[in-house]
Amino acid sequence: MIQEKHHLYLIPILVFVVLIVLDTGWIYALIIACATTLGATLGYLGKFGLWGSTAKKQFTSAKVLIVIWAIFLIMLWIPGMNDLSLTRTVLASILFTLIVLFHFIDSYLWYKKEQHELHNKETING
Repeated sequence: MIQEKHHLYLIPILVFVVLIVLDTGWIYALIIACATTLGATLGYLGKFGLWGSTAKKQFTSAKVLIVIWAIFLIMLWIPGMNDLSLTRTVLASILFTLIVLFHFIDSYLWYKKEQHELHNKETING
């Protein structure tokens, strides 16, 4: 399980790498990574968004994210939808798949931990 504060560092780095692989340009990728860092920091400090939701809501959003990323990956491989080389398309597909799986597994582990804590609390309170 990844601690919430570590998401502050991982999310902007992953966004930057994905945008570079998608050949968006260094300046655009840097601006979006900075905006992502700012948004993640504000969310973490204000406890809203990803950081303010319960583990169950995060797990549900991770399941929805799988569907959205699957649609995006299908669109990435439709001929004429992108101008990327085959190497960049394969690399982008691998990165997207790893990000989605990482997020899904992480949210599942947090969900199971929350369920276990609730079960223990109910057992103690009896």
